[in-house]
Amino acid sequence: MQMRDLSGRCAVITGGASGVGRGMAEAFLGRGARVALLDINPDALAQARDDLHQHRDRILTLEVDAADSTAVHEARDACFESMGQVDIVCANAGHGSRELPVWEIPIEEWRWVFDVNTFGIIHMIHAFLPAMIEADYGHFVVTSSMQGITTGRVGPYAASKHAAASIAESIFADLHRLHSCVGVSCLCPSYTKNSMIDHPERMRRYVAEELDNEQRQAQADVARKLSEFGIDARAVGDMVADAIAAQTFWITPTPGSLERVTRRAHEIVGHHAPSIADT
Repeated sequence: MQMRDLSGRCAVITGGASGVGRGMAEAFLGRGARVALLDINPDALAQARDDLHQHRDRILTLEVDAADSTAVHEARDACFESMGQVDIVCANAGHGSRELPVWEIPIEEWRWVFDVNTFGIIHMIHAFLPAMIEADYGHFVVTSSMQGITTGRVGPYAASKHAAASIAESIFADLHRLHSCVGVSCLCPSYTKNSMIDHPERMRRYVAEELDNEQRQAQADVARKLSEFGIDARAVGDMVADAIAAQTFWITPTPGSLERVTRRAHEIVGHHAPSIADT
């Protein structure tokens, strides 16, 4: 069953206070939906509440760590209590990792990235999907990345996003076998304008030591690319809303990046080594 009209529908978005999550929230609110913003950052949640004050009667904000299964399930209960139902779930929370050789990245950092980028999705599946299946209605959106369907160069991030895309495909296949009407989409954005343009230090939260000049330059370079090449997060949110209405699985906001998908497929079929390209 297609969800052509979002008016009155209820959406839950992890990582909803900034970036792509905030863009989805704005798009859904603009189409008349009610939205629960789940985010680990209380300051970002407060800013979102202020910025979206015109929709305050249709917004619920909850401070939630997507990596914490108990917290996610408690948030689910709060969403059902406040909203009465959940029609759209966007498992969007995520963060990056340091651009280091994979053997130099501590095991603990790998786990930290996967806890949010991969297990954060799994926690949302366990918390929300069974009720959607029982109702035989709704839409589940998984945020992967263009690095989740191409060759990535940032080990933990790329690997976790490949896992995210695979999980989305698995949900789709499992629901299809059940003949379920619940829809699934996998969002694979590339550069998207977000708060890291003005606050590049937010890209790195795992380690506490001071950045050296090379690391600062790397952060500044990413912020520059986001500013120059990134698309607006609200535009991505509108694409997600359109995909929900159309029951589209793959959402690729940057069509030019799809050449990398084709190149990778040719490399696999031709038994060629991966291209080392700027990602």
